[in-house]
Amino acid sequence: MTGNVILKSSQNGIRVLLSEEVDFEQIVKETKQSFQDASGFFQDASVVISFQGRRLTEEETDELYHAIISACNLHIICLVCTDEGENDYYTKVIQGVRALESEPDQTCQFYKGTLRDGELFESAASVVVLGDILEGAAVIARGNIIVLGGLYGTAYAGVDGSRNRFIAALSLEAEHLRIGDVKYKKEWKDKLSIKKKQNPRMAVISKDKMIIRDLDFTKELPENNLL
Repeated sequence: MTGNVILKSSQNGIRVLLSEEVDFEQIVKETKQSFQDASGFFQDASVVISFQGRRLTEEETDELYHAIISACNLHIICLVCTDEGENDYYTKVIQGVRALESEPDQTCQFYKGTLRDGELFESAASVVVLGDILEGAAVIARGNIIVLGGLYGTAYAGVDGSRNRFIAALSLEAEHLRIGDVKYKKEWKDKLSIKKKQNPRMAVISKDKMIIRDLDFTKELPENNLL
């Protein structure tokens, strides 16, 4: 383990703390060395890896991914970039992925990147989007939809008719939402209003109506499990 790259392992995965003080080539080199040094502990584990402390581009994230898999035999479920303020939200996502290991009838798919106008992603499972869903783009899923970014387009969860699903995003300003047979369309006055910094929010069904509320990290997500 090096001073510029610190690995912290927990039941939710591996947190990789990256220094901002050195150039990226040095970070890649030290990341590879750190995982090589710890390879005996990880063996063939399946993990979620989150990078913290340094803002990374998509290309830099990919380069670190390849450095890690070349250094050890980890099976990486997904990579996320976060900061301390968002860590609780990512932790809940990771815990949901862990729950799938003991429930083989449930599955989850990850979409890495931003969905743009005219693009559509469909899934027969739950979906975690590692990016934004922009206006004119849509995600349709049989299970839940979790967006680790901004949701500004369309999201349809519970396409099998189930209302016992939810849609969550770090920034939820969707054009259209649907859970089961219950729809929500953004009002024009909402579209024209000044956008303020949001807390992560969630859409759920309550008494035959869709409600959107802040995501409270001190409470559990709905009882149907995260995914």
